[in-house]
Amino acid sequence: MDVLQNGPLLEADEAEQVRQLAAFGSSTAYEGSGLDCWLDTRIRPVWPGARLAGPAYTARTGPGDNLAIQRAVRTAPAGSVLVVDAGGHQYGHWGNILTEIALVRGLAGLVIDGTIRDVEEIQRLGFPVFAIGVCMRHAGKSHDGTIGEDVTVGGRVVRTGDLVIGDADGVISLPRGHLAAAVDGATSRHQREKQRLATIRSGVIPPIVQDRRQS
Repeated sequence: MDVLQNGPLLEADEAEQVRQLAAFGSSTAYEGSGLDCWLDTRIRPVWPGARLAGPAYTARTGPGDNLAIQRAVRTAPAGSVLVVDAGGHQYGHWGNILTEIALVRGLAGLVIDGTIRDVEEIQRLGFPVFAIGVCMRHAGKSHDGTIGEDVTVGGRVVRTGDLVIGDADGVISLPRGHLAAAVDGATSRHQREKQRLATIRSGVIPPIVQDRRQS
């Protein structure tokens, strides 16, 4: 059964937190969150420089099918990131036509545990897509799948409304209730890294800080 989301997925203060975390980048946001929230490294940007950030809008396809994606791209709120469980199957689940629809509807990007096609056109349009690869194989449109339910993408459970950040380092999915803590943690980590870099650039090599051994 579909679980449709109407209206904006984030409040104004949450949207600002998303902006801050995206500016830090996925790695710093991940470290700052203190959570095991990174997606499998098979999921990569399909064109250089692709970046995305926004609340997830989830879909699950049938094997070799993209009807659920066709429906989701037409119902997802503007600003959301489509997060699709395509079961890791190698089909052209997404291409230039869906990209054009997503742009008209104001979506922020796509993360899919599966493959896509039409990479050059997607890059020309500037739409950020993260996938496990590229495949031209035809995808059918006969299995309804689901929209809005919890999905497993890149080895993580992702829920509609979770924050998704993707860049050259990979993708994270952060539960909505952890946004404020993640911003605080990422800010602190960013400041510490700035100080260490300033020290190194002054010609001073800092000592190694070993992790504490667990008993």
